[in-house]
Amino acid sequence: MLLFFSVLFGIFWFLENFVWARRKLADYQATEAAKKEPKTKKDFYSKNWLVDTCRSLFPVIIVVFALRSFVAEPFKIPSGSMNPLLIEGDFILVNKFSYGLKIPVWNKTAVEIGKPQRGDVIVFRFPKEPSAGFFKHPELEDYYKSQYEEGGRYARHFNTNFIKRVAALPGDKIKYTGKNIYINGKKLSYKYIEALNSDDLNKSLELWEEDMGNMKHQFQIESGLDKIENSYKFGGANPLFFREGSGANPLFFREGIVVPEGHYFVLGDNRDQSKDSRFWGFVPEENIVGKAFFIWMNFSDFGRIGNTIK
Repeated sequence: MLLFFSVLFGIFWFLENFVWARRKLADYQATEAAKKEPKTKKDFYSKNWLVDTCRSLFPVIIVVFALRSFVAEPFKIPSGSMNPLLIEGDFILVNKFSYGLKIPVWNKTAVEIGKPQRGDVIVFRFPKEPSAGFFKHPELEDYYKSQYEEGGRYARHFNTNFIKRVAALPGDKIKYTGKNIYINGKKLSYKYIEALNSDDLNKSLELWEEDMGNMKHQFQIESGLDKIENSYKFGGANPLFFREGSGANPLFFREGIVVPEGHYFVLGDNRDQSKDSRFWGFVPEENIVGKAFFIWMNFSDFGRIGNTIK
């Protein structure tokens, strides 16, 4: 939408400054009156409200467009999948140049600055195509692909921005067992912090710290057995279990999955209430919008304003 108005206002701004006003000025300068009362191009700007509005606002809109495209862009958190770091209703800023300068609309990296690291909280567009070979089981793979077709559970997310934490990089082998993450065969370090209050009396929440090697962060889980993982221990690779269960990839819990080049594996900090790479696969690098870094507003809790995201 911002691009549309930038182009529309830009057309009127160009025509007014370099065609219409110049033509009127040239016509005026050819008259005798011009010798007595010299005028400039600004004297011949159109009085039409539409033309005048476009000419006046175009510089502002182009600055806003440039800032949102190359510097920072605001987003609103729509769910609790990143609790406790981010809660529903948080308004955040995303750094658009952390991983390079991208060409707007085409989303191609023009200047590469850096790469996502484990632990980065990123905003990305939901993948439009399923991750090739994600399930490595014919029946599961077919069902998985069907969910990207019209009417499928993932088709409705196209062009939707998601926010998750990077858990594994290209080439990493990631495994999730007993609510613990293993990267390339090595279990990450964990530290229990405290029990959390829950609005659901049937759930008991725990706050933990996870050490990803280059950084530490907090996440929350439901106490007790992992319902997602347990279902696959009993259900095997049965596609019926996949359809009726959580939809997560059973290989993720057994032998692990290797992240392909140019892709990333992401997880929500609210581990038991997040639909992430466990369910729908990898995030292509070109889908990454930027790195979240700042909470600038929450109308329900002003105390969250100014919190950094890490």
